[in-house]
Amino acid sequence: MVELESLEDASEIGELRQLIERHVSYTDSAVGRRLLDDWPNAVRRFVKVMPTDYKRVLKARREAVSA
Repeated sequence: MVELESLEDASEIGELRQLIERHVSYTDSAVGRRLLDDWPNAVRRFVKVMPTDYKRVLKARREAVSA
């Protein structure tokens, strides 16, 4: 039902970092601060959970746009 993918897209990595930064600003999270302080290593531990049906729809959409 889902696939686990590594985060490689720069925009997705940037969005994840912004979400963690916002979380830290709202909650003063020590865990969030540690992640941001060691971002180059921390980001490698995240995975993207991609529903297979949604992935198929995105692929069909990309193919329709390029056709």
